[in-house]
Amino acid sequence: VIHSFSDSVEDVKLLLNLDGTYIGIHGCSLKTGDNLNVVREIPIDRLMIETDCPWCGIKKSHDSMKYVKTQFEQVGNKTNHSMNKLVKGRSEPCNIVQVLEVIAGVKDIDIDELADIIYQNTLSVFFPNNDDIKSNDIDSNDMDNNDVNEWKAWLIKQQQL
Repeated sequence: VIHSFSDSVEDVKLLLNLDGTYIGIHGCSLKTGDNLNVVREIPIDRLMIETDCPWCGIKKSHDSMKYVKTQFEQVGNKTNHSMNKLVKGRSEPCNIVQVLEVIAGVKDIDIDELADIIYQNTLSVFFPNNDDIKSNDIDSNDMDNNDVNEWKAWLIKQQQL
């Protein structure tokens, strides 16, 4: 996985020529119009999303902000942090939905379809011996405690935010 990719279209094409390479995208990968053009060039079956917490959230000044639908209540000072509010300027795990929204908007693809493909990409990289795992195989009300099911449940929950 090429973490935190924010280079050129030419560079992404070179990297994608390497077998098994996935491109990781987060808020800092989505700052400019050029960045969004690069994202358009990444095949969705080679795409990963990330937040790079606590850095690299999507900011109001980013070209990608126009695609963000999900907003989170924020506080201006980390000493006022609470379970229901994010610290302003800090990227948190829940912000991954915003990265997903931007990529879905840029690529003009259904967000649920994109989330499912990225979920399958995640399984391919991090759980390569579990090819038969699919998101519809999981009953979130009847989860056992093994690591794979916990990870799958978390990913599915992120899709639902």
